[in-house]
Amino acid sequence: LNYRNDLNQIQQINTIQQVAGHSNYNQFLYKNAFGNNINLKYEYWQDILKEGLIINSLNDLPTPEQYIRDGENPTLDLDTVITTNAQHFIINGQEWNQRDDIETSDEVYIQDSNGNVLYYLPKPYAYDSNHSISPLTYRFRIQGHNLYVIIKTDYSWLENAVFPVIIDPTLK
Repeated sequence: LNYRNDLNQIQQINTIQQVAGHSNYNQFLYKNAFGNNINLKYEYWQDILKEGLIINSLNDLPTPEQYIRDGENPTLDLDTVITTNAQHFIINGQEWNQRDDIETSDEVYIQDSNGNVLYYLPKPYAYDSNHSISPLTYRFRIQGHNLYVIIKTDYSWLENAVFPVIIDPTLK
């Protein structure tokens, strides 16, 4: 979990902690997965794995350092890595060249060499307790067989949100 800005400067907030998950029907909740009151929840449905980062209060996050703010447009970023042999990545309706980093707020299809969909990522979003919805941004880059996925939430939206907030990507 990091802050980033337009200059791609990073302020690390926390790494994922080793915490026990608690199950409830089709959900697993990992309390304090990213530190005090920052939880990770997984919900499994027939063909969907829903991950939600739950932030209970803005005070549970450190304030972005001045250099992050000065670099403009700070974001709260959830960084993940997927190990895959996928051959095709359809982003913004086109095949991604896999050489350059790419960002999108749209849905993404990850396919094998025959065009079969391995993963589908719907449009990312976050919502607060007042049902305010914020579209998010995915950022992708590849290194070897690792697909790095960064889910970016505008810090300015978080500053005005009614907590708790859920950053809610879904994987099909």
